[in-house]
Amino acid sequence: ARVFKDDERIVWMKAGPRAVLPVDGVARVDLQVPSEDRRPLALLASHWAREESTPEGALLAIARHLRAEYKYTLAAARNERHDPVLDFLFENKEGHCEYFASAMALLARSVGIPARVVTGYRVGEKNPILGHYVVRERNAHAWVEAYLEGRGWVLFDPTPNVELAQNEPHDEEGVAALTELFLAGVG
Repeated sequence: ARVFKDDERIVWMKAGPRAVLPVDGVARVDLQVPSEDRRPLALLASHWAREESTPEGALLAIARHLRAEYKYTLAAARNERHDPVLDFLFENKEGHCEYFASAMALLARSVGIPARVVTGYRVGEKNPILGHYVVRERNAHAWVEAYLEGRGWVLFDPTPNVELAQNEPHDEEGVAALTELFLAGVG
């Protein structure tokens, strides 16, 4: 059922058995970097990961630098004469999750680590009455999966969580939680 309230669509879904799909291995595209961008990206990634001896260590170092040295914002200005990811990394140092994920994927690829950007929802809000998680449009998010030998595709999230309080575990509050109780036909 769909209910529209305050310009926010509510869609109720019932959980069922989880489908497990096979996950592809590494493809050539997971290592692609524009040739003109490879050198500056590899230099930065190598510098950030200079003390690391494993691909996982390098990935953790890259994510750590992005979270510590770059600012999350939905309103970053871009120099349109530059590649948006290079502008984010070397000039502006501000952006939203797609910039953080794209930067990390390209940095990883530039040093030979297969990586891809993944999009979906990062959800932390739970209805304390009915026990379900609440997924909102503002929970849309992008992160990185990198391929590690022997482990497969592993999730890395380079976006600073400071500005994303809605993604931290918390209970839905007050009227919203009660409203869902009645919309679900329980009350």
